[in-house]
Amino acid sequence: MLGSIRQLITFRLLGAVTFVVAMTVLIAATALREPLAIKSPTARSRNVLALAAAQARQPRALHAQMERVALADPLHAAGFVLLGLERIQQDNAAFDRVKPLMDAAAQRQPSLEAPQAWLAADFARRGDYSRSLTLFDRVLSRSGGYAEPLMPALTMMLQHPDSRAAVVARLRLFPKWRSAVLGPAISRKILDRATTEALLAGPAPQGRAVALDQEREQYLMLLVSRGETAAAHALYRRYVGISTAAPLYDGAFAAARSYKPFGWTLADQAEDYAERVARADTGADLDRGGGWMIRLHASGKRPLILLEQTLALAPGRWTVRLAARDGGLARPDYLALAVRCLGAADALATRSLGGLTADGGTIGLTFTVPAGCVLQRLAIAADGSDQSPAEIEVLGVKVAAS
Repeated sequence: MLGSIRQLITFRLLGAVTFVVAMTVLIAATALREPLAIKSPTARSRNVLALAAAQARQPRALHAQMERVALADPLHAAGFVLLGLERIQQDNAAFDRVKPLMDAAAQRQPSLEAPQAWLAADFARRGDYSRSLTLFDRVLSRSGGYAEPLMPALTMMLQHPDSRAAVVARLRLFPKWRSAVLGPAISRKILDRATTEALLAGPAPQGRAVALDQEREQYLMLLVSRGETAAAHALYRRYVGISTAAPLYDGAFAAARSYKPFGWTLADQAEDYAERVARADTGADLDRGGGWMIRLHASGKRPLILLEQTLALAPGRWTVRLAARDGGLARPDYLALAVRCLGAADALATRSLGGLTADGGTIGLTFTVPAGCVLQRLAIAADGSDQSPAEIEVLGVKVAAS
Protein backbone atom coordinates (compact mmCIF):
# COMPACT_ATOMS: atom_id res chain seq x y z
CA MET A 1 0.00 0.00 0.00
CA LEU A 2 2.76 2.40 1.00
CA GLY A 3 4.63 1.58 -2.20
CA SER A 4 1.59 2.36 -4.35
CA ILE A 5 1.10 5.70 -2.57
CA ARG A 6 4.74 6.61 -3.16
CA GLN A 7 4.39 5.57 -6.79
CA LEU A 8 1.30 7.79 -7.19
CA ILE A 9 3.11 10.76 -5.62
CA THR A 10 6.12 10.22 -7.88
CA PHE A 11 3.85 9.95 -10.93
CA ARG A 12 2.12 13.22 -10.06
CA LEU A 13 5.43 15.03 -9.59
CA LEU A 14 6.80 13.73 -12.89
CA GLY A 15 3.59 14.71 -14.64
CA ALA A 16 3.76 18.19 -13.13
CA VAL A 17 7.36 18.70 -14.22
CA THR A 18 6.54 17.51 -17.76
CA PHE A 19 3.61 19.89 -17.86
CA VAL A 20 5.75 22.83 -16.76
CA VAL A 21 8.29 22.26 -19.52
CA ALA A 22 5.60 22.01 -22.21
CA MET A 23 3.57 24.92 -20.89
CA THR A 24 6.62 27.18 -20.65
CA VAL A 25 7.31 26.81 -24.37
CA LEU A 26 3.68 27.30 -25.37
CA ILE A 27 2.75 30.16 -23.06
CA ALA A 28 5.96 32.11 -23.58
CA ALA A 29 5.26 31.99 -27.31
CA THR A 30 1.58 32.94 -27.10
CA ALA A 31 0.89 34.98 -23.97
CA LEU A 32 2.39 38.17 -25.40
CA ARG A 33 0.17 37.96 -28.47
CA GLU A 34 -3.15 37.83 -26.62
CA PRO A 35 -5.52 40.75 -27.35
CA LEU A 36 -5.73 42.76 -24.13
CA ALA A 37 -8.37 45.37 -23.25
CA ILE A 38 -6.78 48.49 -21.76
CA LYS A 39 -7.53 52.16 -21.43
CA SER A 40 -4.13 53.12 -22.84
CA PRO A 41 -3.19 50.99 -25.89
CA THR A 42 0.10 52.89 -26.21
CA ALA A 43 1.15 52.02 -22.68
CA ARG A 44 0.11 48.39 -23.20
CA SER A 45 2.13 48.18 -26.40
CA ARG A 46 5.20 49.50 -24.59
CA ASN A 47 4.80 46.87 -21.87
CA VAL A 48 4.40 44.03 -24.37
CA LEU A 49 7.43 45.15 -26.34
CA ALA A 50 9.46 45.55 -23.16
CA LEU A 51 8.56 42.04 -22.05
CA ALA A 52 9.49 40.61 -25.45
CA ALA A 53 12.80 42.53 -25.47
CA ALA A 54 13.65 41.39 -21.94
CA GLN A 55 12.80 37.80 -22.83
CA ALA A 56 15.19 38.00 -25.78
CA ARG A 57 18.05 39.43 -23.69
CA GLN A 58 18.42 37.43 -20.49
CA PRO A 59 16.32 35.90 -17.67
CA ARG A 60 17.29 38.52 -15.09
CA ALA A 61 16.12 41.35 -17.31
CA LEU A 62 12.91 39.44 -18.01
CA HIS A 63 12.32 38.86 -14.29
CA ALA A 64 12.69 42.56 -13.46
CA GLN A 65 10.50 43.61 -16.37
CA MET A 66 7.79 41.11 -15.46
CA GLU A 67 7.65 42.37 -11.90
CA ARG A 68 7.51 45.97 -13.09
CA VAL A 69 4.70 45.24 -15.56
CA ALA A 70 2.75 43.22 -12.99
CA LEU A 71 2.84 46.18 -10.56
CA ALA A 72 2.49 49.05 -13.02
CA ASP A 73 -0.11 47.52 -15.35
CA PRO A 74 -2.86 45.86 -13.27
CA LEU A 75 -4.72 44.59 -16.35
CA HIS A 76 -1.68 42.89 -17.85
CA ALA A 77 -2.02 39.17 -17.01
CA ALA A 78 0.94 38.07 -19.17
CA GLY A 79 3.43 39.54 -16.71
CA PHE A 80 2.08 37.35 -13.92
CA VAL A 81 2.06 34.24 -16.13
CA LEU A 82 5.65 34.64 -17.30
CA LEU A 83 6.86 35.49 -13.82
CA GLY A 84 5.21 32.36 -12.46
CA LEU A 85 6.70 30.17 -15.16
CA GLU A 86 10.17 31.56 -14.47
CA ARG A 87 9.84 30.76 -10.78
CA ILE A 88 8.75 27.21 -11.54
CA GLN A 89 11.76 26.77 -13.83
CA GLN A 90 14.06 27.88 -11.02
CA ASP A 91 12.35 25.63 -8.47
CA ASN A 92 10.18 22.74 -9.69
CA ALA A 93 8.49 22.53 -6.29
CA ALA A 94 7.39 26.18 -6.16
CA PHE A 95 3.75 25.52 -7.07
CA ASP A 96 2.33 26.97 -3.85
CA ARG A 97 4.22 30.25 -4.36
CA VAL A 98 3.27 30.47 -8.03
CA LYS A 99 -0.43 29.69 -7.65
CA PRO A 100 -1.35 33.21 -6.34
CA LEU A 101 0.27 34.70 -9.45
CA MET A 102 -1.81 32.49 -11.72
CA ASP A 103 -4.96 33.20 -9.70
CA ALA A 104 -4.30 36.93 -10.10
CA ALA A 105 -3.70 36.55 -13.84
CA ALA A 106 -6.93 34.55 -14.26
CA GLN A 107 -8.90 37.20 -12.36
CA ARG A 108 -7.36 40.14 -14.20
CA GLN A 109 -7.88 38.69 -17.65
CA PRO A 110 -10.43 35.82 -17.75
CA SER A 111 -10.13 35.62 -21.55
CA LEU A 112 -6.45 34.59 -21.37
CA GLU A 113 -6.19 30.80 -21.57
CA ALA A 114 -2.63 30.51 -20.23
CA PRO A 115 -3.30 30.96 -16.48
CA GLN A 116 -6.49 28.88 -16.74
CA ALA A 117 -4.51 26.03 -18.31
CA TRP A 118 -1.82 26.26 -15.62
CA LEU A 119 -4.42 26.16 -12.87
CA ALA A 120 -6.19 23.21 -14.51
CA ALA A 121 -2.94 21.24 -14.38
CA ASP A 122 -2.20 22.40 -10.84
CA PHE A 123 -5.61 21.30 -9.57
CA ALA A 124 -5.02 17.89 -11.16
CA ARG A 125 -1.61 17.70 -9.47
CA ARG A 126 -3.29 18.46 -6.13
CA GLY A 127 -6.00 15.85 -6.69
CA ASP A 128 -8.82 18.39 -7.10
CA TYR A 129 -10.10 16.77 -10.26
CA SER A 130 -13.52 18.42 -10.34
CA ARG A 131 -12.05 21.95 -10.43
CA SER A 132 -9.40 20.81 -12.89
CA LEU A 133 -12.02 19.50 -15.32
CA THR A 134 -14.06 22.69 -14.97
CA LEU A 135 -11.02 24.69 -16.09
CA PHE A 136 -10.30 22.12 -18.82
CA ASP A 137 -13.79 22.79 -20.16
CA ARG A 138 -13.23 26.54 -20.05
CA VAL A 139 -9.84 26.43 -21.79
CA LEU A 140 -10.92 24.00 -24.51
CA SER A 141 -14.08 25.99 -25.21
CA ARG A 142 -11.83 28.89 -26.25
CA SER A 143 -8.87 27.17 -27.87
CA GLY A 144 -7.72 23.61 -28.54
CA GLY A 145 -4.10 24.78 -28.65
CA TYR A 146 -3.55 23.96 -24.99
CA ALA A 147 -4.65 20.32 -25.28
CA GLU A 148 -1.14 18.98 -25.99
CA PRO A 149 0.66 20.51 -22.96
CA LEU A 150 -2.29 19.52 -20.76
CA MET A 151 -1.79 15.83 -21.58
CA PRO A 152 0.21 15.08 -18.37
CA ALA A 153 -2.64 16.48 -16.28
CA LEU A 154 -5.14 14.48 -18.32
CA THR A 155 -3.04 11.37 -17.74
CA MET A 156 -3.24 11.90 -13.98
CA MET A 157 -7.02 12.12 -14.12
CA LEU A 158 -7.33 9.04 -16.33
CA GLN A 159 -5.24 7.09 -13.81
CA HIS A 160 -7.45 8.03 -10.87
CA PRO A 161 -10.81 6.27 -10.30
CA ASP A 162 -12.42 9.47 -8.97
CA SER A 163 -11.98 11.32 -12.25
CA ARG A 164 -11.53 8.67 -14.95
CA ALA A 165 -15.24 8.28 -15.79
CA ALA A 166 -15.70 12.05 -16.11
CA VAL A 167 -12.72 12.35 -18.48
CA VAL A 168 -13.91 9.45 -20.67
CA ALA A 169 -17.40 10.97 -20.82
CA ARG A 170 -15.92 14.28 -21.98
CA LEU A 171 -13.90 12.51 -24.68
CA ARG A 172 -17.21 11.63 -26.32
CA LEU A 173 -18.11 15.31 -26.70
CA PHE A 174 -17.75 16.78 -30.20
CA PRO A 175 -16.15 19.01 -31.18
CA LYS A 176 -14.01 20.72 -28.52
CA TRP A 177 -12.97 17.86 -26.27
CA ARG A 178 -13.06 15.29 -29.03
CA SER A 179 -11.16 17.16 -31.74
CA ALA A 180 -8.62 18.79 -29.42
CA VAL A 181 -7.91 16.02 -26.91
CA LEU A 182 -8.64 12.56 -28.30
CA GLY A 183 -6.04 12.73 -31.10
CA PRO A 184 -3.13 13.67 -28.79
CA ALA A 185 -4.37 11.14 -26.23
CA ILE A 186 -4.24 8.36 -28.85
CA SER A 187 -0.83 9.38 -30.22
CA ARG A 188 0.62 9.63 -26.70
CA LYS A 189 -0.88 6.22 -25.82
CA ILE A 190 -2.38 7.50 -22.56
CA LEU A 191 -5.70 5.70 -23.15
CA ASP A 192 -5.97 1.96 -22.65
CA ARG A 193 -6.95 -0.09 -25.66
CA ALA A 194 -10.47 -0.97 -24.55
CA THR A 195 -11.35 2.68 -23.83
CA THR A 196 -9.87 3.89 -27.12
CA GLU A 197 -11.76 1.35 -29.20
CA ALA A 198 -15.00 2.02 -27.32
CA LEU A 199 -14.66 5.75 -28.06
CA LEU A 200 -14.00 5.02 -31.74
CA ALA A 201 -16.86 2.54 -32.11
CA GLY A 202 -19.26 5.31 -33.13
CA PRO A 203 -21.70 6.26 -34.39
CA ALA A 204 -20.67 9.87 -34.93
CA PRO A 205 -23.06 12.76 -34.34
CA GLN A 206 -24.54 14.41 -37.42
CA GLY A 207 -21.87 16.24 -39.37
CA ARG A 208 -18.95 14.52 -37.56
CA ALA A 209 -18.56 11.36 -39.64
CA VAL A 210 -15.37 12.56 -41.34
CA ALA A 211 -13.87 13.53 -37.99
CA LEU A 212 -14.60 10.03 -36.62
CA ASP A 213 -13.03 8.43 -39.72
CA GLN A 214 -9.89 10.52 -39.22
CA GLU A 215 -9.66 9.47 -35.56
CA ARG A 216 -10.06 5.82 -36.56
CA GLU A 217 -7.40 6.14 -39.23
CA GLN A 218 -4.99 7.67 -36.71
CA TYR A 219 -5.54 4.75 -34.36
CA LEU A 220 -5.16 2.17 -37.14
CA MET A 221 -1.88 3.77 -38.22
CA LEU A 222 -0.68 3.66 -34.59
CA LEU A 223 -1.46 -0.07 -34.38
CA VAL A 224 0.36 -0.70 -37.65
CA SER A 225 3.41 1.22 -36.37
CA ARG A 226 3.43 -1.11 -33.36
CA GLY A 227 3.47 -4.15 -35.64
CA GLU A 228 -0.19 -5.04 -34.91
CA THR A 229 -1.26 -4.96 -38.55
CA ALA A 230 -3.63 -7.93 -38.38
CA ALA A 231 -5.47 -6.50 -35.36
CA ALA A 232 -5.67 -3.12 -37.08
CA HIS A 233 -7.11 -4.70 -40.23
CA ALA A 234 -9.75 -6.53 -38.18
CA LEU A 235 -10.86 -3.19 -36.73
CA TYR A 236 -10.81 -1.61 -40.19
CA ARG A 237 -13.10 -4.36 -41.51
CA ARG A 238 -15.52 -3.61 -38.69
CA TYR A 239 -15.42 0.13 -39.39
CA VAL A 240 -16.20 -0.20 -43.10
CA GLY A 241 -18.47 -3.22 -42.83
CA ILE A 242 -16.48 -5.73 -44.87
CA SER A 243 -17.71 -9.32 -44.47
CA THR A 244 -16.47 -12.61 -45.90
CA ALA A 245 -19.25 -12.27 -48.47
CA ALA A 246 -17.73 -8.99 -49.67
CA PRO A 247 -13.99 -9.20 -48.96
CA LEU A 248 -13.10 -6.09 -50.99
CA TYR A 249 -13.83 -2.55 -49.83
CA ASP A 250 -15.58 -0.24 -52.31
CA GLY A 251 -15.02 -2.19 -55.51
CA ALA A 252 -17.13 0.33 -57.45
CA PHE A 253 -15.20 3.37 -56.05
CA ALA A 254 -18.41 4.89 -54.72
CA ALA A 255 -16.78 6.33 -51.58
CA ALA A 256 -15.38 9.82 -52.03
CA ARG A 257 -12.50 9.09 -49.64
CA SER A 258 -10.81 5.83 -48.84
CA TYR A 259 -10.02 4.42 -45.42
CA LYS A 260 -6.35 4.59 -44.54
CA PRO A 261 -4.15 2.63 -44.33
CA PHE A 262 -6.01 -0.38 -45.76
CA GLY A 263 -8.57 1.00 -48.23
CA TRP A 264 -7.78 2.10 -51.75
CA THR A 265 -4.41 3.85 -51.86
CA LEU A 266 -3.88 6.01 -54.94
CA ALA A 267 -0.51 7.11 -56.29
CA ASP A 268 -0.11 10.87 -56.17
CA GLN A 269 2.98 12.05 -58.02
CA ALA A 270 3.54 14.65 -60.70
CA GLU A 271 3.83 12.18 -63.58
CA ASP A 272 2.42 8.99 -62.03
CA TYR A 273 -0.96 9.23 -60.39
CA ALA A 274 -4.38 7.70 -59.81
CA GLU A 275 -7.55 9.76 -59.46
CA ARG A 276 -11.21 9.04 -58.82
CA VAL A 277 -13.36 10.58 -61.56
CA ALA A 278 -16.99 10.50 -62.62
CA ARG A 279 -17.97 8.25 -65.50
CA ALA A 280 -20.09 9.20 -68.46
CA ASP A 281 -21.24 5.62 -69.11
CA THR A 282 -22.61 2.89 -66.84
CA GLY A 283 -22.28 -0.22 -68.93
CA ALA A 284 -19.30 -2.01 -67.41
CA ASP A 285 -19.70 -5.61 -66.37
CA LEU A 286 -18.67 -5.05 -62.75
CA ASP A 287 -20.11 -1.61 -62.15
CA ARG A 288 -23.54 -1.21 -63.68
CA GLY A 289 -24.67 2.28 -62.80
CA GLY A 290 -21.82 2.92 -60.33
CA GLY A 291 -20.89 6.22 -61.86
CA TRP A 292 -17.24 6.32 -60.78
CA MET A 293 -13.90 5.00 -61.93
CA ILE A 294 -10.19 5.30 -61.17
CA ARG A 295 -8.01 6.75 -63.93
CA LEU A 296 -4.39 5.55 -63.69
CA HIS A 297 -1.61 7.42 -65.46
CA ALA A 298 1.91 5.97 -65.62
CA SER A 299 4.81 7.95 -67.03
CA GLY A 300 6.74 4.81 -67.97
CA LYS A 301 9.87 6.22 -66.33
CA ARG A 302 9.85 4.21 -63.09
CA PRO A 303 8.35 1.14 -61.42
CA LEU A 304 5.70 2.00 -58.83
CA ILE A 305 2.32 0.99 -57.41
CA LEU A 306 -0.53 3.05 -58.83
CA LEU A 307 -3.49 1.56 -56.95
CA GLU A 308 -3.68 -0.94 -54.09
CA GLN A 309 -5.78 -2.25 -51.23
CA THR A 310 -5.14 -4.63 -48.31
CA LEU A 311 -7.23 -7.81 -48.14
CA ALA A 312 -7.69 -10.45 -45.43
CA LEU A 313 -8.60 -13.50 -47.50
CA ALA A 314 -8.75 -16.92 -45.86
CA PRO A 315 -6.44 -19.66 -47.15
CA GLY A 316 -7.83 -21.10 -50.37
CA ARG A 317 -8.47 -20.30 -54.00
CA TRP A 318 -9.67 -16.83 -55.01
CA THR A 319 -10.29 -14.83 -58.19
CA VAL A 320 -9.98 -11.10 -58.83
CA ARG A 321 -12.03 -9.68 -61.70
CA LEU A 322 -10.98 -6.28 -63.00
CA ALA A 323 -13.19 -4.28 -65.40
CA ALA A 324 -11.02 -1.71 -67.19
CA ARG A 325 -10.23 -0.10 -70.53
CA ASP A 326 -7.25 1.44 -72.26
CA GLY A 327 -7.16 5.22 -71.99
CA GLY A 328 -5.69 5.74 -75.47
CA LEU A 329 -2.00 6.40 -74.84
CA ALA A 330 0.75 3.81 -75.27
CA ARG A 331 -0.19 0.14 -74.98
CA PRO A 332 -0.18 -0.62 -71.20
CA ASP A 333 2.11 -3.65 -71.46
CA TYR A 334 4.14 -2.65 -68.40
CA LEU A 335 1.04 -2.34 -66.17
CA ALA A 336 0.00 -5.45 -64.26
CA LEU A 337 -2.56 -6.68 -61.75
CA ALA A 338 -0.87 -8.55 -58.89
CA VAL A 339 -1.61 -10.11 -55.50
CA ARG A 340 1.05 -10.79 -52.88
CA CYS A 341 1.16 -11.67 -49.20
CA LEU A 342 1.75 -8.56 -47.13
CA GLY A 343 5.50 -8.08 -46.73
CA ALA A 344 6.43 -10.75 -49.27
CA ALA A 345 8.77 -10.04 -52.17
CA ASP A 346 7.18 -12.41 -54.66
CA ALA A 347 3.61 -12.18 -55.91
CA LEU A 348 1.11 -14.99 -55.50
CA ALA A 349 -0.06 -14.21 -59.04
CA THR A 350 0.25 -11.48 -61.65
CA ARG A 351 -1.49 -10.62 -64.92
CA SER A 352 -0.47 -8.07 -67.57
CA LEU A 353 -2.96 -5.39 -68.57
CA GLY A 354 -1.45 -5.03 -72.02
CA GLY A 355 -4.47 -6.65 -73.67
CA LEU A 356 -6.92 -3.93 -72.65
CA THR A 357 -8.70 -2.06 -75.45
CA ALA A 358 -10.51 1.26 -75.61
CA ASP A 359 -13.82 -0.63 -75.55
CA GLY A 360 -12.93 -2.19 -72.20
CA GLY A 361 -13.15 -5.70 -70.90
CA THR A 362 -12.73 -7.92 -67.85
CA ILE A 363 -9.43 -9.40 -66.76
CA GLY A 364 -9.42 -12.29 -64.30
CA LEU A 365 -6.61 -13.31 -61.96
CA THR A 366 -6.91 -16.57 -59.99
CA PHE A 367 -4.54 -17.32 -57.10
CA THR A 368 -4.21 -19.42 -53.98
CA VAL A 369 -3.74 -17.89 -50.54
CA PRO A 370 -1.44 -20.17 -48.53
CA ALA A 371 -1.69 -20.81 -44.79
CA GLY A 372 0.10 -18.12 -42.81
CA CYS A 373 -0.66 -15.42 -45.39
CA VAL A 374 -2.94 -13.43 -43.09
CA LEU A 375 -3.08 -10.23 -45.15
CA GLN A 376 -2.61 -9.62 -48.87
CA ARG A 377 -2.02 -6.60 -51.09
CA LEU A 378 -4.02 -6.31 -54.30
CA ALA A 379 -2.29 -3.83 -56.61
CA ILE A 380 -1.99 -2.40 -60.09
CA ALA A 381 1.65 -1.59 -60.65
CA ALA A 382 3.90 -0.18 -63.36
CA ASP A 383 6.92 -2.36 -63.94
CA GLY A 384 9.58 -0.82 -66.16
CA SER A 385 11.34 2.40 -67.11
CA ASP A 386 12.06 4.58 -70.15
CA GLN A 387 8.79 3.68 -71.81
CA SER A 388 5.97 5.80 -73.20
CA PRO A 389 3.21 7.05 -70.89
CA ALA A 390 0.23 4.72 -70.52
CA GLU A 391 -3.22 5.29 -69.09
CA ILE A 392 -6.06 2.97 -68.11
CA GLU A 393 -9.47 3.46 -66.56
CA VAL A 394 -10.51 0.96 -63.88
CA LEU A 395 -14.29 0.66 -63.84
CA GLY A 396 -14.72 -1.89 -61.06
CA VAL A 397 -13.06 -4.66 -59.05
CA LYS A 398 -14.49 -7.83 -57.51
CA VAL A 399 -12.88 -10.54 -55.37
CA ALA A 400 -14.59 -13.89 -54.82
CA ALA A 401 -13.76 -17.43 -53.74
CA SER A 402 -13.33 -19.78 -56.67
